[in-house]
Amino acid sequence: MKPTLPKVIITDKDTASDYLLAEMYQPTDLACVLSINDRESTLPVGFHEFGGHKIALFFEDVTVSWGRHAAPDADDARKIVAWAKGVNGTCLVHCRAGISRSTAAAIAIPAVRSEPSQANARAIMRWLVEIRYVADPNPLLVALLDDEIGWNGHLYDARAWRFPKPR
Repeated sequence: MKPTLPKVIITDKDTASDYLLAEMYQPTDLACVLSINDRESTLPVGFHEFGGHKIALFFEDVTVSWGRHAAPDADDARKIVAWAKGVNGTCLVHCRAGISRSTAAAIAIPAVRSEPSQANARAIMRWLVEIRYVADPNPLLVALLDDEIGWNGHLYDARAWRFPKPR
């Protein structure tokens, strides 16, 4: 059985600020926000004022930590999964560009609502491209989420199947 998914908006940080500011002045059905930022950046405008289910994380779009660049880790994956389990209603997921970290994190939303299988993992990757055609999920974050949710490598393998170019 296919899970019912909430509406998910994946975007860049500037557009996320636009959504959050609009929400302050003209409330919509936006219920959840996942904000992924570089360690030295600020949150999008309107994030603090947003009263729904929200979380802010700080790590870079890298697969190995080096210098001041922090890669995502297992703790970040745990927080994303816990947030995804609480998603109910329209949700906004962003990172700086809306291409890698945010798309990887968004995978957790259908993954926590589905049975682990290769077919479901591939369906999740197709869903991801349907809602964010420029998606190129961060491979480390996908692997961490795969481990945290217990998908036995299916999400990571489906990422390689759908996005075969090397990083």
